[in-house]
Amino acid sequence: MPAEKKPQGEAGARLSFEQLSRRITANTYVVVATMGAYDEEALEEVVGAGGAYVALVASRKRADAVFAYLRDRGVGEGVLQRVKVPAGLDIGAVTPEEIALSIMAEIIQVRRARPTATPVVPLTGPREIPPAEEATDPICGMTVEIAGARHIADYQGSRFYFCSVHCKHTFEQEPAKYAPARA
Repeated sequence: MPAEKKPQGEAGARLSFEQLSRRITANTYVVVATMGAYDEEALEEVVGAGGAYVALVASRKRADAVFAYLRDRGVGEGVLQRVKVPAGLDIGAVTPEEIALSIMAEIIQVRRARPTATPVVPLTGPREIPPAEEATDPICGMTVEIAGARHIADYQGSRFYFCSVHCKHTFEQEPAKYAPARA
């Protein structure tokens, strides 16, 4: 539900659809699931914002009505064709939990099918290891998405990414023990 209320911290923040659409990047996955209450308004704001995935939780009949409204509002057919309806993989999902699982599975499928871009490594400063969108936490071995990494440490000209503050702290206590040997 869109609300113009004052944010209550990150987890409790309520943003308008316009505010949400400004946060969409090429790495954003959007699922419109308003139970019909705000489908048109939500899709109108997000459909052309450039997300990696935009889906609508709705029947084909409901989606046709939403799309007709959006066409009347000037949204182009090419943009509408990018919206996945119904959202999720066709696994015969019936319950809300199964539908959510099918949507998450589809997002993973779309995400993993995207080509991996190699980030630009700056000429100065620490070099990113490995030069990919993901890194391996040297403490626990978990995969960490570089773009959203919150726990980072630099050691001997290299940058390391961690899944948690605990792993980062462990690394910082004995970095030579956990940093792979460099050639």
